[in-house]
Amino acid sequence: MIEFGGRSCTPCKKMQPILAELIAEHGSVIDIVNVYLDEDFAPADSFDVYILPTQVIFDRDGEELSRHVGFWPKTEIEEIYRSLGIIE
Repeated sequence: MIEFGGRSCTPCKKMQPILAELIAEHGSVIDIVNVYLDEDFAPADSFDVYILPTQVIFDRDGEELSRHVGFWPKTEIEEIYRSLGIIE
């Protein structure tokens, strides 16, 4: 997953502990990368990101599997990962 956010974005800040928990619990099967667009906005154009935060889940080949805009509760993220067969 790539989480596009900003260091001064309140919903983005609220996502950080959730993402850390996901890595702690599922890090053997998922990767999460934070891209801070307030430091470099170029990736936003490449991934069609217009609102922060935006989370995009990719498969191993770089194919987009799911996209969410805004704050995303941990239970909902896990539900998507389960529906994609990535976690149990």
